[in-house]
Amino acid sequence: MSKLEKGSILPKVATYQSFEGLRALADQTLDCKEKMIYYWGGVENMVDVFDEEYEKEFYIPTRLKRGIGLKLIIPDSQMLEDYQESDAQENGKPVRLSPI
Repeated sequence: MSKLEKGSILPKVATYQSFEGLRALADQTLDCKEKMIYYWGGVENMVDVFDEEYEKEFYIPTRLKRGIGLKLIIPDSQMLEDYQESDAQENGKPVRLSPI
């Protein structure tokens, strides 16, 4: 029986529903080894976790300092454009995120 058949390479899946759980998940993304975060979902969910102070004074600067990229797979919106602008200002160069 191969590893695939045994299920040994299946990803671990966790769900987060509370503010504390979602904030902890956001903090965990700053330790990713792949150096790329892929977010798939609605901007509204991000707003629940990323208040302006956390985002601009901690999350974005920390993510950029650690060389971690971000790909957002979300509908194009004004909020997405605002987030791109915030990233660009912190990074000092234009950033293009990936809307769907």
